Amino acid sequence: MAVHLPLPLHLLLFNRVFHHTFSFLQKKVQNSAMLNNNGDANESRKRKLKQVEETRQSQSHAQEILNIVAPFKSFTAMLTEADSSILTPNVQSLSVQVDHMINTHNENLRRGLAGMWGKHYNALQCSAEERVAEKLKEKEMEMIEKVHQNEKLEATLLSYRGEARRLLDRNKELEEMVSNYRAEADSLSSRLMAKEQLLMSLRAALRTATSAHPYQDRQEEDAESSYVDPEQDFSVKLKCKICESRLAMVMLWPCSHVCICTRCESTTRSCPVCRTLATTSARVHLPLN
Repeated sequence: MAVHLPLPLHLLLFNRVFHHTFSFLQKKVQNSAMLNNNGDANESRKRKLKQVEETRQSQSHAQEILNIVAPFKSFTAMLTEADSSILTPNVQSLSVQVDHMINTHNENLRRGLAGMWGKHYNALQCSAEERVAEKLKEKEMEMIEKVHQNEKLEATLLSYRGEARRLLDRNKELEEMVSNYRAEADSLSSRLMAKEQLLMSLRAALRTATSAHPYQDRQEEDAESSYVDPEQDFSVKLKCKICESRLAMVMLWPCSHVCICTRCESTTRSCPVCRTLATTSARVHLPLN
């Protein structure tokens, strides 16, 4: 009784499908390696995503092939279902070889898929590490730029603080100058008022003396200090009653004696002629030769 063996046709179909799938996967891996070496970062990301999608499709395609091949029984199982009495040793040896070939092809397919996934994983890991390194470098550059900007701002702030201190010191100096000028102005105003009062008093005394006793002789001391002989010329030379060396050009008030010089004015407290306490003094310009 002859046994119909469809194995050679099935094995031929499996070999063709396996070689086609394995060649397809090898081309995808080569294309993935070429794409990893070309293009800029954005294109590389897009291509890698496309590679992952194609890898998933390849895995799905390989899984479909395995699902198609899996339902078929092995050559040894098919032979055991037949009558063992009609199997020859050559057929048994062939079945063992075919099973070994199928297992070898399955192992190669598994290794190819594992290698492909490993390469894709390594490529994705390298790409992720590159992106992380780029981000870290960008952040480092941003930090350096921020540090430089902070240093510039601190220098500007120190400059503004120094300028503010200088302006405050200058303002303080100006306030002190204004205060001194005000004090000096008040002093000058007080002295001016005193001089005006003295002038008014002198004018009043002069008017009173002229109207009451126009030709009355004064006392002997007054004559020595202030009397002028009408027969003489208008040149007056009165010596200071204190130093007796310089001309007397200062009138003491309220006695109205012109009896001291300008140098002795600062040390004189009372009139050397009548011993009256002097409240103030005024310089008198007398006609001289």
